[in-house]
Amino acid sequence: MSNYIKKDLEYIYKIGQEVIGKTFYEIFGDQCFKFNNKGGIGNIVQSLLYNVPINSRSESDFIEEGVELKVIPFKEIKSNILVPKERMVLNLINYEKVVKESSFETSSFLNKNKVIQVIIYLHEYEKKWYDFKIINSFMIDITKQKEIETIKKDWLTIINYIKDGKADQLSERLTQILGACTKGKNKESKVKQPFSNIKAMSRAFSFKSSFIKYKVNEIKKNSIKYFNEIFIDNLREKNYTINYESIIGNIKKLIGVDLIKFTQDSKIKNWRNLAIKKYISFTYPNLLKDCETCNIKIIVKKLKYNGTIQEEIGTNYMLDINEMVEEKFIDSTFYQEVVLKKFIIIGIDCNNIVSKVFSFKFDESNIKNALKVYNDTKNKIIVALNKENKEMLRINFVKKSDNLTLHIRPKAINAKDTYKNGKYKLENQPKQCFWINKEELIEV
Repeated sequence: MSNYIKKDLEYIYKIGQEVIGKTFYEIFGDQCFKFNNKGGIGNIVQSLLYNVPINSRSESDFIEEGVELKVIPFKEIKSNILVPKERMVLNLINYEKVVKESSFETSSFLNKNKVIQVIIYLHEYEKKWYDFKIINSFMIDITKQKEIETIKKDWLTIINYIKDGKADQLSERLTQILGACTKGKNKESKVKQPFSNIKAMSRAFSFKSSFIKYKVNEIKKNSIKYFNEIFIDNLREKNYTINYESIIGNIKKLIGVDLIKFTQDSKIKNWRNLAIKKYISFTYPNLLKDCETCNIKIIVKKLKYNGTIQEEIGTNYMLDINEMVEEKFIDSTFYQEVVLKKFIIIGIDCNNIVSKVFSFKFDESNIKNALKVYNDTKNKIIVALNKENKEMLRINFVKKSDNLTLHIRPKAINAKDTYKNGKYKLENQPKQCFWINKEELIEV
């Protein structure tokens, strides 16, 4: 039987449902002005909406109910397309203590984060925080999700790195869903680790933004379903894990497939993408969902006669000048949506047959290049914003010839599609997108 009693959790869930569609000012009124937001919107919601004192304890925020509260921002990256602005940071990793924990099931991580009440608000750079609107709220038991075995595997990966004296080598790239993100003011925020004399960056457990995005899209359809799951035993699929290597393996099995057989109209612009999606959905029903959950992007590209990729690889992430001005590289949506993403490229030959499969993941060298691109772009935007005459202004962003893994080039709908909206404006600058240099791809 579940240890949770429905009536004990229902009031937490219902309060969250009641504030959907309201701004923080509409909820809290002039109490908003008592806060300078230094402690974060989450602390404000915790103390004002739920009357729970701000704390840093190892137990859940709602101790008696065993529920953790998380308030997270989403942002609009394209018209009506919302993504998490950042990862969901959970509890701090105490290197000395976690290595003494005997299992995932009895871990301090699960003790604090098993059931989470999530409140999502829309972050808009041009607005004050109290004018942000709450757009979703739900309660979820992570042990009832089919991804729990992958989360457990990620937890073990992190713990084993610490046990091996390699806490200083931890990276969000090592895991699929549960990450170990840096936690501290800067690179100097280092602490002792138990099995090495090398100090390690302070880190916290966190759910990656791709997992949050996938769950939110699922929950939009039926929020009450996830709440009711908390009280049902033996719900999740047993031994279901998501593995990047197995996804690559299944994609490689597409080699030799004739896409013409999987389309009704080869004249439409994106028919190859639709045919690939149709084939994968039929052959591997969970694969596309797993890719979405674990931040894996499948891209279809035509090959030249010599078997090389014909075009550069679009990340589909548009340059956000508001983000560039205000966010640090490691905390940016760009970092979550591009740098931590894994890319699988399916190569189609001139006869529309799947001929090759390529992959790309940002390694340490690529990340250093991405940081250079990010900072270069940030600096150029700030300089441009400070110029008095912006009428004829065009920024020379990083080019492919700079050999920095990524480059930036226009992806505007038309000449009028510029940075004319938002907190920071460059009305004559066409919208730009990040692209991966095709030479970075590795055939698998």
